Amino acid sequence: MLTNAEKQARWRERHIERRRTAQRVTNLLIRQKWPDGQIEELAGLLRSFLTAVGVANLRRALKPITPKEMDAINRKREERICDWWLREHPA
Repeated sequence: MLTNAEKQARWRERHIERRRTAQRVTNLLIRQKWPDGQIEELAGLLRSFLTAVGVANLRRALKPITPKEMDAINRKREERICDWWLREHPA
């Protein structure tokens, strides 16, 4: 049976490790150049944070945008700009 102090020490160690891992992910993400092996390391670190659903969402978000999707995004942006301009400049 663990004492309360031992339980607290284990809890702190687990959470310190998560903070260290988060810092490593951040450091990898802000790099401009990716040396060999860094992508695999980053993927492994992200797996420790993400659930299966999170990994699926990340893959979906990283999927390249098709020209058709880009046209839809640009159309929505133009509509928002027009709506904003009409609100700011009533006739």
